[in-house]
Amino acid sequence: MRIKKEIKIRIFHVECPGPLDLFDGTAEAPVLRSIAPLVGHQIHSRTVSSAKEFKDACSFLGGIGDFDDNDSDFPLVLHISAHGHGTGAGISFGKDISWETLVRDLEPFVTLSKSYPGKRIVVLSACDAARQTVTKILKKNKTKGRVPLDYLFCTEKAVGWGVAAVAWTLFYYLLGKSPDLDKASVKHILKNIHLSVGIRLHYWRWNDRKGQYMHWSPETA
Repeated sequence: MRIKKEIKIRIFHVECPGPLDLFDGTAEAPVLRSIAPLVGHQIHSRTVSSAKEFKDACSFLGGIGDFDDNDSDFPLVLHISAHGHGTGAGISFGKDISWETLVRDLEPFVTLSKSYPGKRIVVLSACDAARQTVTKILKKNKTKGRVPLDYLFCTEKAVGWGVAAVAWTLFYYLLGKSPDLDKASVKHILKNIHLSVGIRLHYWRWNDRKGQYMHWSPETA
């Protein structure tokens, strides 16, 4: 039997729970930190409580390409767990910020292709994140010389912390078994998650030939 090659993924997880979440103990971090190493991935997780702390975390991650690393072709994921605006107009880090502000804060990660050859992926685990305009802004910025992300993954509508953690755990387990991260494999992963957990995840994949992001999500059951 032929053994399918698996890939190691580096996950930089930034979580911004609300005050009540801290009292309730609801978070994605404990699950992801426990499971990711068991399925062969590397993970660093930190909690932030403000937009400034999130911006500082992105700036810190942006230095990853400054160090010699023979394994630097590993996919690198910036996984963001936070509350979304009720209007779908942005995300919350202690206070609501717009998608435009989020893109500015993400710049150290978005421009990593100059020093880090691995694929760059952003995950937005937040209510109504599928209504994002991040990819539209990144496409516009591409004309200014900025290199876009390879993939953006989002949840949609209202998603509880617990079920989101289960969905993303399955996501990383299956993603590690798709070494090429090609669109057919990723679509298959999102279909399986939808069938298993009931959460519909969306992706936006950069297409060099068309010069734009291609959107896809599983059909509603």
